[in-house]
Amino acid sequence: MNYNHTVLKDRLLQTDRLYETVSAILAAAGRDGSQRSQLAESLCTITLEHGYSIRALIELDHVTSAIVLLRAQLEANVRSLWIHFAATDKWCVFRANVTADSA
Repeated sequence: MNYNHTVLKDRLLQTDRLYETVSAILAAAGRDGSQRSQLAESLCTITLEHGYSIRALIELDHVTSAIVLLRAQLEANVRSLWIHFAATDKWCVFRANVTADSA
């Protein structure tokens, strides 16, 4: 690895604690069962999954791949916030139906 091993190990442990905390917050969050809520939650889950993968890639010293995945994580995060706070109900219903038809 190109990094100070002790510093990297410390940052990876901090990352683990961060994702544990965020996961616990999301698990405790109230849900209203709406399509908006379900879509936003799905994207939050994808955001966390990307984060776990980025962490694993960095630990393996695959930094370039981790950086590429960082963009996908950011996009999923921004989209989940947009859906939760800005998307119209009509868009959420449409998108939920398209997603259900694709499954």
